[in-house]
Amino acid sequence: MSTSTATEFEFRCQLCSHTQIASIDDAGSVVTCGGCGRSCIVPEPESGRQDDEVEQESSCASGFSYEAYKAALLQEDNTMSIRDAEQQLKQDLDVPLSEIRDMSVVAASRTKRFLGSLIDSMLMAVAVTIGFVIFFALTQAGILKIDHNNPSAFASINAVCVMYFPVFALILFQWNMTAVDGQTLAKKLLGMKIVTRSGEAPGFVRGVALRWWVTGLLGIVPFFGLLNALAIFGEQRRCLHDYIAGTYVIDV
Repeated sequence: MSTSTATEFEFRCQLCSHTQIASIDDAGSVVTCGGCGRSCIVPEPESGRQDDEVEQESSCASGFSYEAYKAALLQEDNTMSIRDAEQQLKQDLDVPLSEIRDMSVVAASRTKRFLGSLIDSMLMAVAVTIGFVIFFALTQAGILKIDHNNPSAFASINAVCVMYFPVFALILFQWNMTAVDGQTLAKKLLGMKIVTRSGEAPGFVRGVALRWWVTGLLGIVPFFGLLNALAIFGEQRRCLHDYIAGTYVIDV
């Protein structure tokens, strides 16, 4: 049996689902939850519904409004910006990325993205170095034999496969991580992730075909590489390959 009166109604905390009673006059304001002790917004009661069970059911189902909660945070702290409010919401609630209008509030910083690109490039350089070391070691040991006076196509292909095997292995590994988890080794190390607008992993088409292959082909266009990198200084902190693939790089 409900203990609420005609001027009061029940609602649930958006954070812990604790049932509370509030006055109709408090609708839209921020109160402290008696369950978790954090701030929660008092929703607007539905008018014209007297049945207590229906009222309780509707309050359980419809208590949360992302935009109303953000507005309540801004009302509670006049010095808070909309960006700060969305960042606070992302920390306090499991807010789907599709609910966040300004994706820049969860976007990875330019410094982290630069470091991630640098680390991935260094890993590639290490893979190339390992390939050459293996090639020369096998050549010196007589296992890999190349007659420079009579080079053959088979010997050349064999040498290329030996030298670049670590590079091929690393690239395939990075592609698989990007498609499945939305992370390269560097992004995983730095706490970043590639996601779609709905927050899902990019998959093969977006994560590999569009971000890697199409961007690589467009690299033959003069100054594309420079423009691709400079786009990160935009408000959304996205490179051109992010726009091409419809992806975002966020902090996790």
